[in-house]
Amino acid sequence: ILSSDSSQWEKFLTFIQNTKKENIFIMFPNDINSNDSDETEILIDRIKTYLPKRNVFIISYGNEYKYRYDDGIRYISLRDLPDFDRTKPYETLSLCQYCVLTFNEDGISFEFIPYFLK
Repeated sequence: ILSSDSSQWEKFLTFIQNTKKENIFIMFPNDINSNDSDETEILIDRIKTYLPKRNVFIISYGNEYKYRYDDGIRYISLRDLPDFDRTKPYETLSLCQYCVLTFNEDGISFEFIPYFLK
């Protein structure tokens, strides 16, 4: 969490300490691993401390579409739009995907779906 808003941490901690929600989605504009490592470690520690046994999703942009489950937290990385290569338009378009989250009585599932089918 990097911002010019000095109250950001306090707001975040107050939220996660007091929420009764089962499904928590935290979104970052960039890969969580590209943030300050100490700050990221504190963030993850606080999430594990205050949101045990919850469905916690950290969604961020990265270099690829990927999913990782680690110690109760689901990390979803979405690739940013690739630079368009006019010499290989179909290959470039095939890299474009979106993430669909499905909510039902059994929980939450997700999948990456290509924008353009071959």
